[in-house]
Amino acid sequence: GLSYNTVGCPYNTGDAYALGYQAGAEMVHFEFTQLMITLKNYSVPGYAGAIGVGARVVNALGERIMERYSPEMLEKSPRHLVSLAVYQEMLEGRGPCYFDFRHLTQDKLEHYRTGLRNERALILRYFDEKGLDLRRDLVEIELGELATQNGGVTGLLIDEEAATSVPGLYAAGDCAGGVGYCAGSNAMVFGWRAGAGAAKYASGLSAVSWPAEAARAEKVRALGSLGREHGPSGRELEAKVQKTMSDYVGVQRNRAGLDTGIQRLENLKGYLGALQSSSPNDLMVALEAQNTLLVGEMVARASLMRTESRWTHQRVDYPQPDDANWKKYLVVTGKDGRTVLYTRELPA
Repeated sequence: GLSYNTVGCPYNTGDAYALGYQAGAEMVHFEFTQLMITLKNYSVPGYAGAIGVGARVVNALGERIMERYSPEMLEKSPRHLVSLAVYQEMLEGRGPCYFDFRHLTQDKLEHYRTGLRNERALILRYFDEKGLDLRRDLVEIELGELATQNGGVTGLLIDEEAATSVPGLYAAGDCAGGVGYCAGSNAMVFGWRAGAGAAKYASGLSAVSWPAEAARAEKVRALGSLGREHGPSGRELEAKVQKTMSDYVGVQRNRAGLDTGIQRLENLKGYLGALQSSSPNDLMVALEAQNTLLVGEMVARASLMRTESRWTHQRVDYPQPDDANWKKYLVVTGKDGRTVLYTRELPA
């Protein structure tokens, strides 16, 4: 909920992306961040259920906002369009925005509550603790914190057998990119293929060892903050990354803001060697925050390079799609500790 203001698990900190970066794997779609409508100060997913039962999205003036942005499909428009509409209403001073259930029949409302009891009981608790009666009251909404796209969109670019561009490295589920299948089927189908491919690859290898010097260096890096008495904590670093991303790499982007955001993220790297952890849990948070910083940089640099607006990537200085130059993958990877970006044609 409010502690993290993200609809995803707060422990999803981009660790698989970071591993892909360190291995030099090709990754795609970091510029396409996820826009999610959530209940005000309560980041539990629930948009699909509300819209599916027939709720409308209205502004502070009582206007059904999708009549302005998508008059034919209204709230049944693609989710990112409704999210952008809510953002625009807030930006132009017609917020807050709300879910409006008041026109629904009692049967529809009971059907909605039954669905929530089965899948989103926390939303029912939210309604009850707020004293909200859906027959009478509007339910305030907001945009949750930006996140990378899940469901096989953002992540390590894989082929039909779940193999990445790095021999022996396989990916599936939300860390796999360029797949286009929903999270559940992605994880199951490509998880099976990834496991089979990895087993086959490993069976053809002779015994390998990790050089002792490299192992010692990694141990020093990973445990370096543990026991350090002074310096910022992992939570403080994470908060700085979140603030920077929200301020400069948000819903609407431009070159000046992205340049500033990238510079601030670069500045935050200067604190990595000074992080302090007083417990194993603090150490975990510090390592996660480092991965969050890396993912933030990849998102910001990809957003700067893609000079067009497409889907959830909105550049106010390049407001139109540019198929001639940008209907292609924008690949992000790591090489010798640097972030490298280049384009790649879409598969036929």
